[in-house]
Amino acid sequence: MKKCLLIVCLCCVLPFASWVEAASSLYRVDVSTTLTVRKTPAANAAPLGSLTSNAQVEVLRFVGAVQSVGGRNGQWAEIPYAGSKGYVFGGFLKAVGNSADNAPDHTATLADLQAKYPAYYANGVFLVDDSEQRMYWYSAGQLVRSYLISTAAKGLGAIAESEKTPPGAHRISTRIGKNAKRGAIFEKLADTGKVAKIYTQPQYSAKALVLTRIMRLDGLELGRNKGGNVDTFNRMIYFHGTNKEGNLGKRASHGCIRMNNDEIIDLFNRVGVDTLVYIQP
Repeated sequence: MKKCLLIVCLCCVLPFASWVEAASSLYRVDVSTTLTVRKTPAANAAPLGSLTSNAQVEVLRFVGAVQSVGGRNGQWAEIPYAGSKGYVFGGFLKAVGNSADNAPDHTATLADLQAKYPAYYANGVFLVDDSEQRMYWYSAGQLVRSYLISTAAKGLGAIAESEKTPPGAHRISTRIGKNAKRGAIFEKLADTGKVAKIYTQPQYSAKALVLTRIMRLDGLELGRNKGGNVDTFNRMIYFHGTNKEGNLGKRASHGCIRMNNDEIIDLFNRVGVDTLVYIQP
């Protein structure tokens, strides 16, 4: 039934084929500033928040008739947002094509991880590429989507107090903040009850904060990221939301892996502990 509905939608928007012919569930925000996320699919609907320029977003479906907003033609797009759903105008999105076509070839790496860590691999793989400042989420060997991230400003390294991001294989050991507000400030893994201002443009003067959700990592490679003075878990390394969303895509953290707040909420709701994480140069 879903396939039939999709065919009808494509026929309805044929005059704007250049916008839909590369149809995909993965899009990027094609505006120079931010794109408002709304409660319902209408330009005058209440805002829920915003997406940064070039942020990648999963589109669940397009709804309504083709219309023009701000000089762009398109339909409203339903997206995962803040643990629920929201709507952005599709004319301000650009399809990135088939996700697999836009990712590096990770086949050999995934095969190696599957052979070494089959139980964790079965729960999915987060492949963190330090050189690209991007994370790729794989499930059953298939790319689900990718995310702009920030790893350590000082690069990769596992030694305690180095402020570097530890390389190699890890697992998600703990998930913290299930019911926390978007932008909730965490200190020592606890929700402070305060909500931070989130900067969607590059920001260098404000203090970096741990926000929204935490997925703590535990190393799987003895002597590389587990045990002694190279223990990822003891170093308190984790995925977390950031108040500096405008800095994502650049090395900026003190060792952790920073993410967009809406994206980590969505990811937190879809993956569990013992998901495999591999951090590569």
